[in-house]
Amino acid sequence: SEPEPAVPVPAPESAPEPEAARVIPPTRKVPVIAPAYKRADAGKLAALLGHLGTPAELPALAALLDTPHHEAALAALAQIVNRHEAALPDVLAQGNARVRVSVLPIARTRSTTPAIRALLADEDDETRAAACEALARLGDVDAVPQLFALLEDPRPRVALAATAAIHSLHSADTE
Repeated sequence: SEPEPAVPVPAPESAPEPEAARVIPPTRKVPVIAPAYKRADAGKLAALLGHLGTPAELPALAALLDTPHHEAALAALAQIVNRHEAALPDVLAQGNARVRVSVLPIARTRSTTPAIRALLADEDDETRAAACEALARLGDVDAVPQLFALLEDPRPRVALAATAAIHSLHSADTE
C-alpha cells in the first residue's frame, strides 16, 4: 500500500508573544507553552523559576501576581530576590500597585530602602502604607521625615502605617 500524500498544514499566524509567555527563557530547555499565565501548571513553573531563576525572570513572575497563581509567583519572587536582592528596586519601579504591595514584604536589606522611600509618594494608598511597613521592618531611620509627612495623608490606612513605622523606628527624631 502506498503512503498517503502529505497534507500541507498552514503555519499559525504570527502574533507578538505576551510577556508572561517568556516566564522561562528558551535557554533553560524547559517546555513552556505560551501564554504561561493561562496554563494550569503556571504555579509549578513559577516554583521552578524560584529555584532556577535569575533577576531576568522577575518581571514575568511579577506579571503572574495578577493571576490565580499569585502565591506561587510571590514565593518564587522571594527566592530569586533572596539570591539577587539588588534586582528588587527594578521590580518595585516597574510593577503595578498590586505587584508593589505584594513584593514589598520581600525586601530584606537596607540597600532597597531608597527605592522603598520613593514609594512613600506613590499614588496608590496601599503602596504607601506597605512602604511604611517595609521601612519600619528594615529599620530605616532616614525615612522618618518622610513618614512624619505621611501623618497628614488623607487616607487613614497610610497615616496609621506611618504612625506605626515612626513608633517602631526609635530614632532621635521620633522621641
